[in-house]
Amino acid sequence: MVATIRIPETEQLVLVITPYAPLSLRASVLILCLICAPIMTIAVVSGLLGNWYALPVSTTVCVVLALAFRSGYRRTQRREVVKLVDRDVSIERGHASPESRCALPREHTYVLLQESSPDAREHLFLCADQQRIEVGEFLDDKERHELADKLRDLVRSTGHFRSMAPA
Repeated sequence: MVATIRIPETEQLVLVITPYAPLSLRASVLILCLICAPIMTIAVVSGLLGNWYALPVSTTVCVVLALAFRSGYRRTQRREVVKLVDRDVSIERGHASPESRCALPREHTYVLLQESSPDAREHLFLCADQQRIEVGEFLDDKERHELADKLRDLVRSTGHFRSMAPA
């Protein structure tokens, strides 16, 4: 999903790019508990009846499920922020806070929507000089095209960008 935010005090335009997150943290934990509770209940009852080896296996299954849920939830919390500041296009990536930042010179930056041969997917890049930075890699094709259009509209409105047609 792409949200466009304009900060009125600084006239700064910010594009916030996040993946689609169907479940909240609370819903994910609830589903995990609904799956693991019966598994652990059966394992404890089996253990009390003398089938003690069911406990470590069931505990391992629940731990692996919890790690999988955590990994999936963390992937939905990724965020890319594209800021158009005075002379730079800044791209910040992270989860709760920016974990990596890079900046491209605004006057040399252009948008490139390109299909790659190994995976037959389109990739959206912000390019300047010799740098190519992929933006919105977790978006589906429709959202990626919408983001490319927003960036191209921004290119036309600022006059500092040049747009490149898909290759």
